[in-house]
Amino acid sequence: MFAGHLDWEDLDRVEGPSFTFTVLREPRERVLSYFFFMRAEAVRMAREKPVQVNQVAYAALTLSPDDFFCTGGSPSVRLNIDNQLDNHYAHYFARRSARLRYRSRENTLPDSQLLVMARRNLDRLDGVFQTGRLTPLKWAVITRFGGRKIGVWQTALNGLYPLQEMRRNQLSGTVVTRLADLTALGATRRTFDRIEEMTRLDSLLWAERFGRSP
Repeated sequence: MFAGHLDWEDLDRVEGPSFTFTVLREPRERVLSYFFFMRAEAVRMAREKPVQVNQVAYAALTLSPDDFFCTGGSPSVRLNIDNQLDNHYAHYFARRSARLRYRSRENTLPDSQLLVMARRNLDRLDGVFQTGRLTPLKWAVITRFGGRKIGVWQTALNGLYPLQEMRRNQLSGTVVTRLADLTALGATRRTFDRIEEMTRLDSLLWAERFGRSP
C-alpha cells in the first residue's frame, strides 16, 4: 500500500491493477485547520526542538492573520503558504502534481481550464472520499478486497466494526469557532475575503462531489 501526500507521478510508477483514491477535507475547514495547526507546531517546536524552526509555523505564530493570509512573510514563506492553501485541490488535481505548481507560477491557467482538468483527473480515480464521512471508503475497500482475498469471516467482521474516525486535528474547534478565534487574533475582513478566495475553486469541486458546504 502506498499512502501519503503523493504526487500523481508517484502513482504512475505503480505497475499492474490498482485501486487509487483520495480523501479530501472541506476546503475552508482545511485552511483554518492549517493555520491553527501551524501555530501549535511553532509552540511545540520552540519547546521541544528550539534549534529547528519551521518558517511557515513561525509566521503563523508571529504574523497577524491579515499578514499571514494576505501579504506577509518572506518570499519563500509566502510561496509556501500560497501553494499549500490557495485552491490547492484544484491545482493539484489539474496538474497531477504539487511540486509542479512551484515550477509553473508563470504558467497560470484560467480558472475554467483548471477546473476542467481537475474534474477529468478526479474522475480517473477509483474513489473520492471525505474526512468527515469515511464509511463509504471502508465499504469500497471491503468490496474490492473482501471475500476471496481476506476471507468471508474477515469480511463480515470488517463490515460489523465501525471505521475509526480520524479527528486528531479537529479537536480544537469547528469552522465557526475558528473564525471567532481568528477575529480574536485581530483578523479583519481582508482575512475572511482572502480565505474565501483561497477556497473558491476547491469549494466548487467539493460541492460537485459532496454537496455544498454550510
